[in-house]
Amino acid sequence: MSNAVWPAFAAGVSILLLLPSLPDPLWPALAGVALLLTGIKMPVLRWPGWLLLGLAWGVWQAGLYLQDWIPKADEGREMPVEVRIEGLPAPAEHGRIHIRVQPLQNLSTGHYYPRHRYWDLNGAPAGYRPGEVWRLNVNLKRPYGPASPHAFDLEEWWMSEGVTATGAIRRAERLQGADWSFDGWRLDIRRQFEPLIADKPEAAVTLALLTGDRAQVSDSISHLYQDSGIIHLMAISGPHVILFASAVVWLVRQASGLRPAWYRRIPFYRLQWPLMLLASLLYGALAGWSLPTQRTLVMLAVCTLAALAARVNDPWGVLWRALALVLFWQPLSVHAAGFWLSFGAVALIMLWSARARHQPVLLQAAGLQLYLFLALMPLSLLFFGQISLVSPLANAVAVPLIGFVVVPLAMTGLLAGQLWEHAGMACWYWAGCLLEWLGRFLEWLISWGDSVLMWQPAPVSLCFLSLALVVLMAPSRFAPRELGLVLLLPVFFLRTSLEAGAVRMSVLDVGQGLSVVLQTRHHNLLYDTGASPMTGERVVLPFLYGAGIRKIERLVLSHNDLDHTGGAQPVLQRLPVDQLLYSSLPENYQPSAGTRQQFCRAGQRWQWDGVDFTFLSPVPGMAPMTDNNRSCVLRVSGRGFSILLTGDIEKQAEQMLAESGAELASEVLVLPHHGSKTSSTPAFLERVHPELGIVSAGYRNRFGHPHPKVVQRYQTAGIALDSTVAGGTLTYQWSGTGELTREQWRGLGHYWHNSP
Repeated sequence: MSNAVWPAFAAGVSILLLLPSLPDPLWPALAGVALLLTGIKMPVLRWPGWLLLGLAWGVWQAGLYLQDWIPKADEGREMPVEVRIEGLPAPAEHGRIHIRVQPLQNLSTGHYYPRHRYWDLNGAPAGYRPGEVWRLNVNLKRPYGPASPHAFDLEEWWMSEGVTATGAIRRAERLQGADWSFDGWRLDIRRQFEPLIADKPEAAVTLALLTGDRAQVSDSISHLYQDSGIIHLMAISGPHVILFASAVVWLVRQASGLRPAWYRRIPFYRLQWPLMLLASLLYGALAGWSLPTQRTLVMLAVCTLAALAARVNDPWGVLWRALALVLFWQPLSVHAAGFWLSFGAVALIMLWSARARHQPVLLQAAGLQLYLFLALMPLSLLFFGQISLVSPLANAVAVPLIGFVVVPLAMTGLLAGQLWEHAGMACWYWAGCLLEWLGRFLEWLISWGDSVLMWQPAPVSLCFLSLALVVLMAPSRFAPRELGLVLLLPVFFLRTSLEAGAVRMSVLDVGQGLSVVLQTRHHNLLYDTGASPMTGERVVLPFLYGAGIRKIERLVLSHNDLDHTGGAQPVLQRLPVDQLLYSSLPENYQPSAGTRQQFCRAGQRWQWDGVDFTFLSPVPGMAPMTDNNRSCVLRVSGRGFSILLTGDIEKQAEQMLAESGAELASEVLVLPHHGSKTSSTPAFLERVHPELGIVSAGYRNRFGHPHPKVVQRYQTAGIALDSTVAGGTLTYQWSGTGELTREQWRGLGHYWHNSP
């Protein structure tokens, strides 16, 4: 097969990322076969033929995945199932254990679920062990996560992992124990590490480098590695596998010198590739078959076959074959950030090696870090929305330290521990000490100032940035450097701004919670921040960066329920906030010293760029009421539009507002308390008289929001309803003349968001 076949097939599978819906795979498959048959006499048609076959394969596999989702009839009801534990259990919130299981049978119907798909479950602590068979009573729902611009796409990640349902465990009974397995061994190694991690948290990174088990790594260490640009080193990557395999080959080679008669018939050079592959397979099993490990194993397998066939290995041919084979085996891995970063980094290293092979080794290493920093910038912005400005220096220290010292120490500890436990623990302890020193160095690096650039460029800007970097980094004979500078101009000057009197409101999809962004021409207001710090980091902040917001003039936290203030701390840490307004003193967050704080009170008003903002509540007399009823109620109005944000007010507060004489009438109402049955009273709706109601709630949330009776009340009153559950993040923009445009993120072009 021609080398062009492999990239063509991989490109076809990658088209999955661009599809708003899945076509019938039969048609691209037939067209691909027809082109290949025609290509017997016209070779130029083979490339599009293999591309269409790759597309058909990816579409077919994606369709099978969506068909394997838990049936809607099984959602929300407790049912007995038989499952096998897969992978390692991990700690979850509230002392629970998070496990991944392979469903075997629905005991209530006898139905066998599709194999090789998984469920993510949370349950009470128990002695779960990989490979065991359990009888569980579970409450399941489809893999449904927040859908918001620039946010971490949980649904896409679940798809890349093969997860077809999530849920909670109600009862559990072990039916069958587990035989020995690599995952069981990994769990035993974790338990060996636990006393060490309790004393030295950095030892958790050693465990991650040894077995790929990152469940014990603290959030503070993860953030430190992320901000310094070395988070990729926490994964077991190709260089780690190659170093281990090379060490095994070297040891075997030394041993062969003791018994040369063993190798008279088969020269050692013929054994080294199979030995490297075998050693890598062992390390891959110990590492839990992570994506970078799979890529390395496939590349080694291709090299081994070529060596056994006495063929010369073409590095680029090996890379393309590995890429296509991984996508043939796991086509949905195209949705994983690690897939692109892993193969992209290898390709860039190969390009750099060809350019810098005549330079001194130290100069090559230093240049490589800067080259990777610049070349991977678009991918870093696309997947993470940030760039660590100290990354080249941090990697220059961390890469050799981890690759040549920490990983060998970890492996030595594993091997030595089989003979003498204390020797193994000593190796792991010193590896943890080195990582502790590395952590201090990284903290010193990022303490220099603004070491992290947070930026979510628009797709057009990202394309221009990528083209500019290609031109600037390519040899000068291919394109003039001036062209790269010209291509950078749209990146910095391609901006859209609102006209005076206009406002853009975005109701973010934060699951069961609330977060609303209001933008005028020159000012920004954030009303609530979602339910958890993770929501703040993965949904709220990425949206703000993507909207070009670098400062929040006013942050309003309506009341102290976690589903409204949970994401406040990351926002306050990452973005300057001029003024913080709340109805109760902070409980779950800590404002920064430079932020002015003030209670919201009825009658407070201001104007930004021709748009009026007025607090209608809390009103006097609400002090004895519940925290929900003391929510900050904000009315935003301008020429031709009015919006009412109500927090979690309920019947009592609605009645007081209706009787207060405040100007409640608004065209758009963000439903009080997510549409609970204790709110949206008929009298309140009559006073507000909205044309549109907006529900912010989580998919199949445990509170049942919005309540069916409330939904019926709105429908009876002729009030249209939009929901973040159905539409994801909802964006409404009113022009200076009151003209409205609407956008629902779930309808903008991702097939996994639009599946029935």
